[in-house]
Amino acid sequence: MQRRQIVNLLMLLAAAILFGCNGLSNNQQTTTSANMDETTTKSLLAGIELPANTDANAKSTEVIFYLKNNTGVAQQYLRWNTPLETPLSADVFQVLSDAGQPMPYVGRKVKRGAPTESDFQTIEVGEEIRVTVDISRYYDIAGTGQYSVALSPLLTIKLYPESTSTDINIGRESLLLLSN
Repeated sequence: MQRRQIVNLLMLLAAAILFGCNGLSNNQQTTTSANMDETTTKSLLAGIELPANTDANAKSTEVIFYLKNNTGVAQQYLRWNTPLETPLSADVFQVLSDAGQPMPYVGRKVKRGAPTESDFQTIEVGEEIRVTVDISRYYDIAGTGQYSVALSPLLTIKLYPESTSTDINIGRESLLLLSN
């Protein structure tokens, strides 16, 4: 293998280990992609993917965040501090340079009081919400290069009421972007 390929492989391996370290919040569970298949039929599923029109050599800094309701009942979720909030108001992605360096979040940061019931949105049974996010608008991506992007291990999605015991499966896969 060439040295660059080895560096890229090590970077992706490090990102996979880093993103596998996700926590649990109150009554919500998250799972990694390894055991996601068995739980996705009765849970909210969140993740990222490349836009459909992006080929392997295209230079794009866009990703699509999705949230799908597989629970069998309508759910109320809070958009705050998730990729569903446009523009972003929190550091919700982990962006690494091809050298493995974290790229700093440069977007806005918003402080709010506690959410009320009216701050929550409804996602119907079987509904999937998709939002395109241009990573370069929110992270300090300077110059041409490859960047690894994944959802932050600290990302949580709050449901209403908070006592809801719905599983939320957040995919922690990394995507490779090429910047101009």
